Formats: sequence, C-alpha cells, structure tokens
Amino acid sequence: MRRIALLSVLLLAGCAAPAVEPVGPACVALDLELQLREESSAFDLVATNTADEPCSLTGYPRVQVLSQDGSVIAEAAVKTDLPPPVDLGPGDAAYALIEFVRGEVLCDSSDTGGISITLPGSTATTVLGEGIILFCPGGDEVRAGSFRSEPLEGHELQPQPDQGY
Repeated sequence: MRRIALLSVLLLAGCAAPAVEPVGPACVALDLELQLREESSAFDLVATNTADEPCSLTGYPRVQVLSQDGSVIAEAAVKTDLPPPVDLGPGDAAYALIEFVRGEVLCDSSDTGGISITLPGSTATTVLGEGIILFCPGGDEVRAGSFRSEPLEGHELQPQPDQGY
C-alpha cells in the first residue's frame, strides 16, 4: 500500500506544471521606454527594452489618473496575482492594457494631467498622455492589465476584475 501511495505522489509530482522562469533579470525602469498607443477608450502601455541585455517584466503597472494640477483623481485597482513573465530582448516591447470604463454618473469628462505609470518593482513614475485623456472623476473607472508580449488588437478588452483580469 505504501508503494502505491509513494508511486501516486511521484506520478502527480511529475505532472505538475513547471514554474515559468524568466530568461533575464527583472527589467529596470531606467532601461524601459514607455509610450501610450490609443485604442478607443483603451490604451496599450508599450514598454520597450532600451538596454543591451535581455530582461523580464512581470506583473501590472500602477496606473493613476492625474488632474491638471497633478493630484491623483483615480487609480487602477492593485492586483495580487502574478502573471507569467514577459521576456524582452534588446529592442523588444511588452504591452499592458489601460482601460477607461465610463460610469453611470453623469458628468462632463475633462482633460487630465495624464496618467502616472509606475512599473512593477519600481518607485519611479512616468507621466504619459497629458492633454489627450478625458476622464470623469467619480464616474469613470480606470483598469490596468498585466504585461503581455502582444499588443492590443481591435480593442481586445481584459475580463472584468471579478474574473481575475
């Protein structure tokens, strides 16, 4: 009986999915150039590796919507799951969806001071989209998806927060 139990444990251990290991060290914010590519009410945050060495980017960007005076008026929910790493060779890019969901509260959307982006594992912030993002504080919601290796195509939206996006 012990042999069967031990054999079962060994077989199950062999069937477990291997952990996804990144190819390179974690990407450093200073070695990534950030840009926004607009797609209707969503943006692709494009992080391009400008270093001479490969690196890996894992997780979600911290996204804050700023007022014109620079104060935070909205922030994407912080997610705790850890998606697979995106390995970036020199010149390669990773993409994270930033979506603005229009709320049911009626208010006039106004120009913002842009969005503040903080990459996973970093404290440095970059402000993008100044003057091009309309937002209704108290009515709209901002969401941020994890980094992936392919760009947003045809407004391919992430699932709702309660579905683990």
